[in-house]
Parts: sequence; structure tokens; C-alpha cells
Amino acid sequence: MGKKIKTLLLLLVIFGSTNTNAQVYLHSLSKQSNAMLVAYSKSDYKTLLKRTHPKVAQTLGGAKSAEANLKTSIQALTASGFSFKNVKLGKPSEMIKTGQNYQCIIPQLATAEINGKKAIVKSNLLCMSYDGGKNWYFINAEKSQEASLRKLIPEISKKLVIPQTEFIPQ
Repeated sequence: MGKKIKTLLLLLVIFGSTNTNAQVYLHSLSKQSNAMLVAYSKSDYKTLLKRTHPKVAQTLGGAKSAEANLKTSIQALTASGFSFKNVKLGKPSEMIKTGQNYQCIIPQLATAEINGKKAIVKSNLLCMSYDGGKNWYFINAEKSQEASLRKLIPEISKKLVIPQTEFIPQ
């Protein structure tokens, strides 16, 4: 079951100095990250893919292939008895600015249901903007996958701390 959870977290796809000017962009970050949650709840794969970091789609063979992969993976998890309930986003970490790029981590707290058994999942969303905070891209960030994530997206700041994902049985 752990592999299925990790796969879904990656797909949910469906975010060292602090730059206080970045606070201006928290509204767009909040709006777009919440739009991802709504898209996931409505199985809106096009919106999920639009806000997923472009390098993820690229590694999956492009937009059409990535959308099909996303749809198939989420449907397979649902069919196997896995679902997320009550997904909530926490407060973003300190904003890191490199040139026109902004990046941070947003914690996610969700109740997962696996074949009728519940667990609390504390995961993390890597948020990146390449246009000064106007548009945001997201990818699930997991401490155990940090090296692979940094290889895929080398522009992730070394100052960005990726916390460990936690699964708490209920």
C-alpha cells in the first residue's frame, strides 16, 4: 500500500534568506494551490496537469501522455480502495527567491482511506514560480525522494528544506 500512497502523492500533483517582497505573491500561491485541490476532487486532470511542474510532464512523455498517465494512476488507486478525504493546505514555508524565481514548501494534511482503514497523511507540496510569483507549479516533495527531485529540477534552492512525509494510522 505504501507504494500506492507514494505514487498518488507524487501525482497530486496533484511548493537562505527570506525575501519579504515575496509576501505579495502569497495570494496567487494560495489561490492556485487550492485550485489544485478542487481539480483533484473533481478529477479535472487537465487543470492538475496545467499546475504540475512542467518537468514532470516532460519525463512522462509530454502533456498528452502525462495526462493519460495521471488519469490511469488515480483511477487505479481509487479502484484499489484508496482515497483522500479532507485535504487541507498548511501555511507556506519561508519564501526563497532566486532571480525572478520563487519557491517554498506547503504542508498538506489529508485523511486517507485505504480499503476502509483511515490514516492521516502529512505530506509536502513543492511550489515554484518562474515569473516572479504570478503563476505557480507544484510537485509533491518527499524527503526520501529528495535527491531524485533535485536531479529532475536542479533549480531547487539548496536552502529549501523538504520535510519527511508521515503516515499516522487511525
